[in-house]
Amino acid sequence: MLKDGFFHKTKDSKRNFDTNVKDILWTELIEKTDKPKCPNPTNNSKCKKYLTYENAQVDHKYPWSKGGSSKKIKNAQLLCSSCNSSKGNKY
Repeated sequence: MLKDGFFHKTKDSKRNFDTNVKDILWTELIEKTDKPKCPNPTNNSKCKKYLTYENAQVDHKYPWSKGGSSKKIKNAQLLCSSCNSSKGNKY
């Protein structure tokens, strides 16, 4: 979108990733290691360290509230539920 001579990025109307994104990310992670760890991006002291499929949540690397896309899988990562809830809209 062009406004006042500048390109403005429009926010995705859909906040959540498609339901199959978790499966795709989990499959890629399991192909690399049989004991996947949470990346703990904010040094959360309550991090659950090892991810299970059940406690893994799909998170936006670049926050949706700041224009991060829910349509691009490269903007998705798996975090444990504790890290995802404590991360908020941080990068």
